[in-house]
Amino acid sequence: MGTLITTFKDKKFVNYGVNQGDWKTTLNGVLEVTGASTFKADVSLLDNDKLRIGGNTTTTGDLQIYHDGSNSYIEGGGYSNAGNLIIRHKDDGRDLIFQGDNGDGDSSSTTYFFLNSSMAVTGNPDVYTQFPNNSRLTFGNSSNVNSLDLEIYHDGGSNIKAGSGGLNIESKGGLIFENDTSGDITVEQKRNDGEIDFKCDNGSNGTQSYLKLNGSDVSVNILTQKVMMSNLPTSDPSVAGQLWNSSGTLKVSAG
Repeated sequence: MGTLITTFKDKKFVNYGVNQGDWKTTLNGVLEVTGASTFKADVSLLDNDKLRIGGNTTTTGDLQIYHDGSNSYIEGGGYSNAGNLIIRHKDDGRDLIFQGDNGDGDSSSTTYFFLNSSMAVTGNPDVYTQFPNNSRLTFGNSSNVNSLDLEIYHDGGSNIKAGSGGLNIESKGGLIFENDTSGDITVEQKRNDGEIDFKCDNGSNGTQSYLKLNGSDVSVNILTQKVMMSNLPTSDPSVAGQLWNSSGTLKVSAG
């Protein structure tokens, strides 16, 4: 079968010729098509050739998809009227899944996270972004997996792990730690001779330490001027080491 070569230049038909091989049409210029076009095989764009969508006769390509020889891009065209870039999946009960290389040195991939539409039931306004087990949210600039600034992950248990910069949890509307299951809440300091320092408002627009757990000498340091224990037993509880109030006198039960 011969090759039908049809050449267009500046939107005008120029010539055609026939060579051996598959059918082929060569365009030099712009091809304008009115109506729907259907391609029944691959459409190949070379490096830095862009699929440009949207716009008008002067600013074509509000959305552009291309490969620059090193990386692949889906980007807005940079025009003031291009609007937002929205990724949307409307198929009922289907997820939006983000996958990447799995680090095994081959071409296989793994799911990093997905938007779980199966949990967004009718009448429930909550939306869910789900990360599989052993996924890690990392924050900060360290590229060393052994010294990341901050990690949040689940590996059978739930973990928040801070690096050398420390971890600050700040709230302007109250902060509640709550557990409604059969498990315990554990606060653990693993640094040798480290402390756990509980601070609160000092009444003068600042904060101060109220209670310290001192790892260097295994002690509890109470750093306030007052310690209020209004609910102590008023009779000896017969539990060794328990405090009790004997008519205003603080005593320690011998058991």
